[in-house]
Amino acid sequence: MRIRVRRGVVLSAGAIKTPQLLMLSGIGPAGALSLHGIPVVHDAPNVGRNLQNHACYRLQYLCNAPVSASRHLRPHNAVAAALRYALFRTGPLAETYAVAGGYFRTDPALEVPDAQVVLLSALGPARTGGAAFRIRDLLPDRHGFGLTVYQGSPLSRGAVSLRSADPLDQPRIEPGYFSDPRDMEVLLKAVKRMRGMMRRPAMAKYIDRELLPGEAVSDDRSLEADIRRNGATAYHQCGTCAMGPGGDAVVDSGLRVRGVEGLWIADASIIPRIPNAALHAPALMIGEKAAALIGGKEAG
Repeated sequence: MRIRVRRGVVLSAGAIKTPQLLMLSGIGPAGALSLHGIPVVHDAPNVGRNLQNHACYRLQYLCNAPVSASRHLRPHNAVAAALRYALFRTGPLAETYAVAGGYFRTDPALEVPDAQVVLLSALGPARTGGAAFRIRDLLPDRHGFGLTVYQGSPLSRGAVSLRSADPLDQPRIEPGYFSDPRDMEVLLKAVKRMRGMMRRPAMAKYIDRELLPGEAVSDDRSLEADIRRNGATAYHQCGTCAMGPGGDAVVDSGLRVRGVEGLWIADASIIPRIPNAALHAPALMIGEKAAALIGGKEAG
C-alpha cells in the first residue's frame, strides 16, 4: 500500500522500531544499508546507535505476618475490592502494584542520585529456571514483597540494527548491558544498600527471610554473579535517534530528521541521555512539545 502525504510525517514507533523504520527507508549508516541492498537516501551513522536502558535487579522478601497485598487475593477481599472500585473508584484496584519508590546516591560525593528503587506490594513471579511461563505464576501464594533496584544513570550503550531488508524481520538488538564496568559497580552498591536497609529494625520486624537472592549470596562476587544471571530490564529503551546540536545528531532541536525534508520523530528514541527515572512522563512531554513545534505554536 502506498500512502502519499502533502506536508510531512511524524514517526513515533519507539526506540526500537523507529530506527528500524528509518533504516528500512534508506536513512541510516550507509555501509550497513548497502549490505542489505537498501538504497541510501541519507547517510546517518547514528541511527540505531546510543541505545540505553535501565538494568535492574529484584530482591524478594517473605513476610512473617499478613501485611502484603496478597491478602486481596482471598475471595471475600477480592469481591470487596472489586465492588469498592466499581462504586467509588478507590481501594487496591485503584492503586499501583509498585506502591512506593525513591532515588538515592550510591556515592555521597555525587551531586545527584544515580540509583532508584521501587517497592512492590506483593511477591512477583518466581524465577522459573527456564520452565514454561504460567499465568498463575503471577499470583503470589505467600505474603511478601519485592524491591526492584535500578542503575539509574547507565553509561553502557547498545545498538539497534537490521537483520535484513524485510520489514517483517525483527531488528537486531544489542543492549550492551554492563559493557561499561562502572554500571555494575553502581548497581552492586545500590543492591547492597537496599539489602542493608531491609535488615534495619523498622523493616526487619516484618520479614521472615530473604527469598531472593537469599542469604547464601553474601559477598560481592556471588552477588555480582547473581545480578548477571538474574538481572532484568526496565523496558526504558531510548536514545537510538538522539537529538543534539551537532550535525551528526539524528534530529535537531525542532525534532526534524536531519538530511530529510518533512520528517519528524516524536518518541523516546530522541532522548540523548537516559534520565534516572521512568520514561512515561518524558515521552508525554516529547509528544506535547512535538505537537507545539510541528503545529507552529513554537519556533522550531
